[in-house]
Amino acid sequence: MSESLFDQLDKTTFPQQVSDRIRSLIAEQHLVPGDRLPSERAMAEQFGVSRSSIREGIKLLAAQGLVETRTGDGIYVTDDLEHSVLQPLTWAISMMDADYDVFFEARMILEPALAALAAIRATENDMKRMQATIDRLEASLGDSEKAIVADMDFHLVIANSIGNEILCEFIVGLQRLLRPFLINKPLDIEAQKLALIEHKEIFEAIKNHNAPVARAAMRKSIAKDFDTQQLMLAIGEES
Repeated sequence: MSESLFDQLDKTTFPQQVSDRIRSLIAEQHLVPGDRLPSERAMAEQFGVSRSSIREGIKLLAAQGLVETRTGDGIYVTDDLEHSVLQPLTWAISMMDADYDVFFEARMILEPALAALAAIRATENDMKRMQATIDRLEASLGDSEKAIVADMDFHLVIANSIGNEILCEFIVGLQRLLRPFLINKPLDIEAQKLALIEHKEIFEAIKNHNAPVARAAMRKSIAKDFDTQQLMLAIGEES
């Protein structure tokens, strides 16, 4: 692996650029599964940015499942990248410079349909897993990062419950790609409480085997997520 792979950056969005550059190197197979990346200090010097920008860029890549940090050892390209849920379709998506509204549209098409199917197909064990994620979401109020994880897990349990591995992989990939957006724009406590209510409505509809209501509740929740994230992005741009 040549050190010249990492050219200096010349714009202001350094963490995202670090993430994009390394991700492109992985896509082009200049970096392959199991490769160890240079140290934070070395990458900071090669990119011409601060170490904090490198750390934030690596966090974005880790959230997408592309790299992993091994304590006391360094940062590595994920070993099972070839079989990652980002391959092949969501890997292609991850290469795009996609805005949040692209993910919103994909979710709005897929997830209401999955909620409706879950209302028909979910087993008692699936219901128990959904209830457990609802309980975790409620317990995590006030802790945005834990709430995000519980929220994502709820949607993954719904996807798993329908018994269609291909559709489930779509959702897994979308959730992993969405995570950087969600973590970078955490919700306040009131928004978390509203999300909890909406998720309970989805769960109740699924538990009652009411497919139309489950579909409508999921559409409502995703639309509210989009409105909230757009507001947070607007506030971020103004600050």
